[in-house]
Amino acid sequence: MGLAPERVRVRVDDGAAALSGRIGSVADLPVIVRLCESVAGVVAVDPHLTCAYGGADLDIEPPRESPSSAETTVGREPT
Repeated sequence: MGLAPERVRVRVDDGAAALSGRIGSVADLPVIVRLCESVAGVVAVDPHLTCAYGGADLDIEPPRESPSSAETTVGREPT
């Protein structure tokens, strides 16, 4: 990954880690989030990171998990 420590700032409050800064690749985001989640005592990670793309800085967010099939069928008639 090759990410310099001064590129990402981390603030932790009651187990919630807030990240800010600039990373080199969008592909690094899930890795960074998983690394932070693996730290003892961290219960949530809120990444506010940017990444350069085509000469512009983009705000990026980790992919959201899709709801499970059980959650999507609650309250529906079986087909």
